[in-house]
Amino acid sequence: MPVTQQQSAAPRRLGQRPLEELDSRILEMLANGATSAQMSLRLHLSRQGVDYHITRLQRRFKVRSRPALVSRAYVLGVLVVDMWPPRVAEEYVL
Repeated sequence: MPVTQQQSAAPRRLGQRPLEELDSRILEMLANGATSAQMSLRLHLSRQGVDYHITRLQRRFKVRSRPALVSRAYVLGVLVVDMWPPRVAEEYVL
């Protein structure tokens, strides 16, 4: 699928780089209420590996907690507002 000019401009407009596929899946699962242990089983990673990715996302979004990470992602438009289960907007995924 070709990236439109509007899609490629969205992450830059908010000062964000697009998310890696793994980070977007972790953010979606976190927004859906999954624990690190649950994510590690689904993603075939260690729990510490999942926690590492969450910590990187928290630093990237400049927040200190998981609920704040999900909230900031919604505010910035990274997570689609009117969709359940939560999904990262396509323009924010590499």
